[in-house]
Amino acid sequence: MEEQATAVGEVAAVIHNLSEASTEIEIKSTSQIELLEKGMENLEEIAKLIDETTASTEETAAASEELSTLAEKLNELVGSFKTSGLY
Repeated sequence: MEEQATAVGEVAAVIHNLSEASTEIEIKSTSQIELLEKGMENLEEIAKLIDETTASTEETAAASEELSTLAEKLNELVGSFKTSGLY
């Protein structure tokens, strides 16, 4: 009978240790999930900023091309003026 009581006590101790280990695993898993979610949020923010930067770059390129075209037209107009006799 004493052996059975000892065995039951040992089984209870093992079950207690498993329960504590399970709780610790759950806590660490939850923490890792929270970190992964935060990482995903950060990656989404980076992707958003990349999209915004790309859009700005495209707008800047279009404006630059338009300015270049206007500068060429201005040079043509300036070139059409006669400058002789202005000195």
